[in-house]
Amino acid sequence: MGHLIPGYWPSVLVAVVLHEAAHLVTALSLGVKIKRVGLSWRGPYIVREPGTPVENTFISLAGPGINMVLCILSFHVTFMFAFVNGFLSLFNLLPFIPSSDGQRVYRLWSNRWSRRASQSTLTTS
Repeated sequence: MGHLIPGYWPSVLVAVVLHEAAHLVTALSLGVKIKRVGLSWRGPYIVREPGTPVENTFISLAGPGINMVLCILSFHVTFMFAFVNGFLSLFNLLPFIPSSDGQRVYRLWSNRWSRRASQSTLTTS
């Protein structure tokens, strides 16, 4: 029923555009080359060159980060915009949602941790 509340769809549109813009601006500011920006049936997407693990972490967290900042800043001004941004931020940080920012960060760092653990096991044996 929330999709019928006035201000819901404009809030979703602005929140998603700012989310993707945060990914884009962060990638550009870190010097990561952007190949393509587009829109599919699943939503907006960005195709870019791979960065370092730290760069990829910052780029992945930029979208949910801007949504959380907007949630906090707009809470007393417009509850609907704050709610949409808060939900988008938290949903995108969940590591078990396919193609979410949280899953990307989790995979990136869990692979690094598991490699380190296996290397330390090999060197101590």
